[in-house]
Amino acid sequence: LLLLLLLHLLLLLLHLLRALLLVLLLLRALLLLLLLLILRVLLLHLLLLLLLLRVLLLLLLLLLLLHLLLLLLHLLRALLLVLLLLRALLLLLLLLLLRVLLLLLLL
Repeated sequence: LLLLLLLHLLLLLLHLLRALLLVLLLLRALLLLLLLLILRVLLLHLLLLLLLLRVLLLLLLLLLLLHLLLLLLHLLRALLLVLLLLRALLLLLLLLLLRVLLLLLLL
């Protein structure tokens, strides 16, 4: 009878160990699922960050293009001013030549 009781206790212990093993396997599976969920969230955040970086890069490129356009506008304005200055100098030279010719005609 004592041997039978010992065998019964041993079987109970075996069942308890098996249940503990199943609980541990379940916990491992849950931890793996949690890890996969965390990795998925991190991947989504990384993708959003890359998209944001792409948008920022496009905005920076647009700003650079605008800056280059403004620089071109300033260069064209400076060229126009130089041309106006040359025109004024040519007019002054023409007036001077006319004055010399008039003086020569008077002599």
